[in-house]
Amino acid sequence: MDKKTKAYLEKIRHSVGSTIETFGLIEEGDTILIGLSGGKDSLILTEILSMRRRYSPVNYSLVVAHIKVQNIPYLVDVEYLREFCKKLNVTFIYKEIAFEEDKQTESPCFFCAWSRRKELFQLARENNCNKIATGHHADDAIETLFMNMAMHGKMSSLPACFPLFDGELQFVRPLIQMFESDMLKYAEIQSYSKLKTPCPYDHVTRRKQFREIIDSIEAIHPHAKINLFNSMSNFIPEYLPIHFSLKKDVNTKFHLEKP
Repeated sequence: MDKKTKAYLEKIRHSVGSTIETFGLIEEGDTILIGLSGGKDSLILTEILSMRRRYSPVNYSLVVAHIKVQNIPYLVDVEYLREFCKKLNVTFIYKEIAFEEDKQTESPCFFCAWSRRKELFQLARENNCNKIATGHHADDAIETLFMNMAMHGKMSSLPACFPLFDGELQFVRPLIQMFESDMLKYAEIQSYSKLKTPCPYDHVTRRKQFREIIDSIEAIHPHAKINLFNSMSNFIPEYLPIHFSLKKDVNTKFHLEKP
């Protein structure tokens, strides 16, 4: 590996480290459960958090879990994930689950995601983990922002960290300030193994549709994604049509007239 490539990998690792320090995502004595889907983002997260233990002044432990949802016809190389974690000296857990058949829809993404998350909560308790880390990145946050605004009329997205169950657990996203393009390049350099059979619903989700909209905006302005991400911490209430100072006893929500 040449110096330029090594420098790039170190740059990404340093950036993730800066996010961890900025938001206080990892603290002394933490035991962190990583949700390892087998995709590039969770592989990168596992590798960086594992490597960071070597030089971080903060002592913490890692547990990695891959949760296979039996209802979804995708395949991962479990032995590859097991060996990947073994080389990084982290504990690997493999668990198979299924959601109720009558809950399946044309695109059962919600039930798949909820079932996995529910199992992560249980595994965290069983392994005395006080934090759960996932590989969500900046593109995920922007897509979620657009989806929540368009479909729910709310400005909300993916926080870098938030408490669960009255603080019993904390959900952390160390990659939240990294973009998909950086993740792709990092994974290509490291030659990660890809899913044997990708999820069949990956190309028919609402998230993919919003991703295409965001890509079209970036085609108009090359810095659109960065600006969209930064806007989530740089809003000016006084210059929005409806802000808190107006919310007295009036209904501030706009409703379309029915034809």
